[in-house]
Amino acid sequence: MKINKLDIMFILLWCALFPFYLPIMEVYYVYQFIVAILILLYSFLEIGKLSGRFFLILYPIIVVISCLINNSTILITQVLRGITYALLMMDVFAFIHLFIRLRKSNNLIKLCYMMSKIYAFMNIVWILVLCISGNISDAVNDEFLFSRGKFSTAYIFLFNLLFFCLAWRGNVFFSKKYKKQILVLLSLGYICICAVIQTATGIIVITLFLVLILIPGNLLKIVGNPIVLILLIIESMILMLFLEVILSNPIFQNLVVNILHEDLTLTGRLQLYSLLPPLIMKSGFFGSGFGSYVAAKLAYHGWYNAQNGLVEIILTYGFLGAGSFLSMVYTSAVHGRVYLKPLNATIFIFCIVAIVEIPFGVNFVLLLSLLMNIKKEEIGDIVYTPKLVKFSLRWRKIW
Repeated sequence: MKINKLDIMFILLWCALFPFYLPIMEVYYVYQFIVAILILLYSFLEIGKLSGRFFLILYPIIVVISCLINNSTILITQVLRGITYALLMMDVFAFIHLFIRLRKSNNLIKLCYMMSKIYAFMNIVWILVLCISGNISDAVNDEFLFSRGKFSTAYIFLFNLLFFCLAWRGNVFFSKKYKKQILVLLSLGYICICAVIQTATGIIVITLFLVLILIPGNLLKIVGNPIVLILLIIESMILMLFLEVILSNPIFQNLVVNILHEDLTLTGRLQLYSLLPPLIMKSGFFGSGFGSYVAAKLAYHGWYNAQNGLVEIILTYGFLGAGSFLSMVYTSAVHGRVYLKPLNATIFIFCIVAIVEIPFGVNFVLLLSLLMNIKKEEIGDIVYTPKLVKFSLRWRKIW
């Protein structure tokens, strides 16, 4: 089997974007930094070929400036990790553009599917061994899973479903006509695993993805609209302030308590959100740097992040960081080349999850880069179309 150099480099980049467990995590951080430098050196000239390149690299630049400005209040390791994070974001935009230009979109999607399968398989085996040994609860609490945390594990399952929808065309056992049935079975399996590792967020994420894919129509096409996408992200922060009112509704109370088996404070998040407004107003232009505000403010109350995607960016990298992040999202959507329902569904889910989690990391940047660079003519019609949609389209033509 011929292995392309770009394939190897993408695999290295994938492993830097999606963490995996090592006994000494500092070794993994060094690996991330080295890969970030190597990929940037290899694809640096590709930045000049990016559409809207200034707004795509502005957010990573703000992240670096924030870390350097706050170097006296945060550890040198935090400065380096912040710089690594910024480099990885630039790597994603530049290298994905380079890969698709030289190797085409279909090869990239196949490679993403392969890596997501490997990660999903390793997580499943890891969790199975922990369940057999009876150490699953301690492992979840100590982030001793293959993808470390339970949320990272749920995101891996989501990415595997995404690339399954985009890449799977059948195999020696099943033809493509069984794609919907296999998607449902995969999703149910992942939901069960999320229940085992006690992540209600993971259950919601996988369920929502399955529902969005199976619903007929192209409603998700609106997610690719840059203004709509920006509004979704901003509203994820605004809704955070009204969660207490929303959870006063009996329907949502039943969903949270009886179905998701969570408490009505969302594991204490409502108390946390009451602490955030004063901290947001004090964030300034560049925030407090990578991880610093947590140690100084929220850790005292038992929290280690803001539990909201956009607020986390504001507290960490300031209002300039949030503004540049939104400009990066807007630019990616403006130059989006294609509508792919699974991809739009995943981006939409990340925006919804941002109400109570912090999903706007390098994984989200990967989604933006795919939205911006994938060419549908290079991957063909590989998204399953439900029979109801075919039926409605047929009658629309007759009408």
